[in-house]
Amino acid sequence: MNSYGYIRVSTDQQGLSVTAQQERIESYCRFKNLNLDKCFIDEDVSGKTPFSRRKGGGELLAHVRPGDAIVTVKLDRTFRDTVDGLTSIFQWSDKGISLHISDGDMIADTSTSNGFMMVVMQLAIAQIERMKAGERTSSVLQSKKARGERVGRKDRIPFGLALDPVNDKLLIPCRDEQSAIAVMARLRSEGMHSNQEIANAMNRSSIPNRGKPWTRHSVKCALNNVKDLMPA
Repeated sequence: MNSYGYIRVSTDQQGLSVTAQQERIESYCRFKNLNLDKCFIDEDVSGKTPFSRRKGGGELLAHVRPGDAIVTVKLDRTFRDTVDGLTSIFQWSDKGISLHISDGDMIADTSTSNGFMMVVMQLAIAQIERMKAGERTSSVLQSKKARGERVGRKDRIPFGLALDPVNDKLLIPCRDEQSAIAVMARLRSEGMHSNQEIANAMNRSSIPNRGKPWTRHSVKCALNNVKDLMPA
């Protein structure tokens, strides 16, 4: 039986370095009397990328055989996508390939029932935590929008709004841009349903779009704000 280490360093370079991960994998294999054949490395790769589509992950899967083991320092170094994680470990288990997690907070081996259960539970818990975080973020953003506060980057302020000169966390209506939206809304109400046609008309009339020509996409985005931006 051979063992293969898997190392991933994320795109944001956060977490353990390649060297630190390799040292921990080697230490774990010595402790477990595993024959470490090779470590496969993915650098600057997002954990959301399916394991088999990563360069290092794909190369590892080409080497691993039934009875072999894959060793990694943390579950999230191998998987950040729950579906990919569950699918992979079930497929590996069916082939007799085990996944070893050598994290200090979680040491697990999917060749055992308890280890397999721990990995499945951790993948499920991680998904639930991501869903909760998304719900909290959505709630905060909706509250900010309701208070008229700016949401997102300064260069992505919706057309029709501008930063409050007194408080740059707040957005206020931009009269000129709302007038432009009113022109587009009028063109649509008069039967010009194509966003490209409206963009052409706006460009012919030299109505400004923050220094850029109007496109069907910018028209679509601006008109999506009509209900929120036009006065009652």
